[in-house]
Amino acid sequence: PCSEGKNGGISQSMLSKFLQCREEFRIKYVLGLKPNDGFSHLLEFGNMWHLCEEHLSACGDWEEPLKDYADQLKKTYRTSQKEIEKWYNCCLYQFPIYVDFWKKHPDTKGRTGLFQELVFKVPYTLPSGRTVYLRGKFDGVDLIKDKQGSGIYLFETKTKGEIDTLALAEQLTWDMQTMMYLGALQELNTTTEEHLPIHTHKGVITPIKGVRYNVVRRPLSGGKGSIKAKKIKGKMETGEEYYGRLQQYFIDEPEYWFIRFKVEISQKDIDTFKRQFLNPILEQ
Repeated sequence: PCSEGKNGGISQSMLSKFLQCREEFRIKYVLGLKPNDGFSHLLEFGNMWHLCEEHLSACGDWEEPLKDYADQLKKTYRTSQKEIEKWYNCCLYQFPIYVDFWKKHPDTKGRTGLFQELVFKVPYTLPSGRTVYLRGKFDGVDLIKDKQGSGIYLFETKTKGEIDTLALAEQLTWDMQTMMYLGALQELNTTTEEHLPIHTHKGVITPIKGVRYNVVRRPLSGGKGSIKAKKIKGKMETGEEYYGRLQQYFIDEPEYWFIRFKVEISQKDIDTFKRQFLNPILEQ
């Protein structure tokens, strides 16, 4: 945790493992041993989506990197190639509808993207005086201007089969990843040499005000759009016909599949999270 080296620092996933079982944490991160897990569509659909976001932001071309990633998964999980192809196609047909929907949405107005898909490793000093490095990847960070002034918002993207917006909004003020990332963002904004591209106005640091939560409903997970292949004129439909039919659900009702909401998180919330959770667990 205190190392500046390549493998130094602590991530949200490492903290989660430490909380779940300290012996499992030791086996994985100290001994370097882990089970040979199979393909997980829950994990990999999210990874595919983030990859598309990253390449769209960087150069606009996301289809070829997505295909390359799926091909690599097929080599890694040779017995799950049909399953990988299925989720690759889900992402391939859903992502462009998502891009088009938000491009035209009022949510994009009054917002300046500071950076997207940024890997960070930020020094964080504990009450004991020991410095650890918080590391991870910001999905995005935005500067938003409204009637109350300017503020910096963390942008988090999640893919989920079921979405309960009320429960999500309530839990974000004590969500470990969100609050840890806000703490890292605060350090980046105020105490390091790697200041945000836009963080001051007349010498006043722009405050961090909260998180914009971007949720994508994962298809074929029950409910709307959970379709099965069918016969058309006595012949089983092709993959292109099947995924084209699935894509129509995204086109017809994008508000069901793509949801964003903004949650205000105060400095008091961040300080309380640090004092009651982050600092004690990092000291341990």
